[in-house]
Amino acid sequence: MVNICCSDDDYNCFQYSVLSGMNAIKSGYHKYRPPQYKKYLHMLNMDGTESPVPLSSIGKFENENLEISVNVLYLDDRDIIPI
Repeated sequence: MVNICCSDDDYNCFQYSVLSGMNAIKSGYHKYRPPQYKKYLHMLNMDGTESPVPLSSIGKFENENLEISVNVLYLDDRDIIPI
């Protein structure tokens, strides 16, 4: 998955990051930019999930998109901690 760079008025960063893992964009094609993933937004069921997606809504997102599993990790100095 790629951390997609979003502007302050684009609340779909979570969706773009999930889609980046599902739809590999070749390097050199601006794979870190949202326009590469907007055409795939229809692949996600976001019914009832607010954007930007808070940690508390990831379970709901997974229940609405059974083929997707989301892991959230936190980097603390040199340790990677699952949330």
